[in-house]
Amino acid sequence: MPTIGSAFLTFARRQTWGADPGEPAVVWLRGEHDDSTISALSLTLARAIALEDDTVVIDLSEVQQLSLATIDVLIRARELRRLRSRALLFRSPSSSVARLLGEARVGHEQSATLIKAVGGPEGP
Repeated sequence: MPTIGSAFLTFARRQTWGADPGEPAVVWLRGEHDDSTISALSLTLARAIALEDDTVVIDLSEVQQLSLATIDVLIRARELRRLRSRALLFRSPSSSVARLLGEARVGHEQSATLIKAVGGPEGP
């Protein structure tokens, strides 16, 4: 699976030939995300959203910290997906990140149920 990204985030697009059409596009976030990572995160999410896959998964398993600005970008991306009748799901956030997302009303609890059904590729 080809990937593009940096030390703190990676976007993987499934191959178009022979791939399961239900397999989601995945964006992996790593480390700490603050105002300095907003531009790269926004660009990466825009690329994933532009694919028009039914589902985009944001893997948060390696995130240590999210700023309020980062959470705002995630909320806006999720709302954009919702307006297009598409899903943006969060996978494997730490308890502190899940708490931040929940406080921001991103709805991790709903996503957790959906992501079990969606599955998705493992990390890079």
